[in-house]
Amino acid sequence: MGKRTKFFCANHAYHFGKYKGMLVRDVIEKDPEYVKWCMENLKQLRFNGRAKELLNNKLQTLNKEKHYEKH
Repeated sequence: MGKRTKFFCANHAYHFGKYKGMLVRDVIEKDPEYVKWCMENLKQLRFNGRAKELLNNKLQTLNKEKHYEKH
């Protein structure tokens, strides 16, 4: 039998890894690249629309900040 899919929303806590016990929304604020990596590489995990929206907003903000730092 294959691995079960685990669905995450922004208010769910990670149940593994270095952020075990932390809420997804808090990890997005602390380490958005980690959440992005999880989304792209851990196929048994699925994130709901709100979690994806929070991540996309955080990554866009970081990209804007990096852009302004260059100029």
